[in-house]
Amino acid sequence: MPGFSFTPGPPAPEETEGGFPIGLQWRFQGEDVGTAGQFDVIDIVQGDTLNVSAGTGETSNVLTIMIPWGSGVSFP
Repeated sequence: MPGFSFTPGPPAPEETEGGFPIGLQWRFQGEDVGTAGQFDVIDIVQGDTLNVSAGTGETSNVLTIMIPWGSGVSFP
């Protein structure tokens, strides 16, 4: 099964007092989506158009990335 990972490049992410990075800042077409460190769930789904959206309320920790059908990306 293919996988992926994130490797921070210079400069390294800011650290909190506990030594952990604050988090990634997610952007879509140059615009911030949510706030840095807001998301702990990234949901990649298929849909009609490319879109990235932040959840609200109980799902405010979820970033949804919609990838268009027929874009060459395969889903299990």
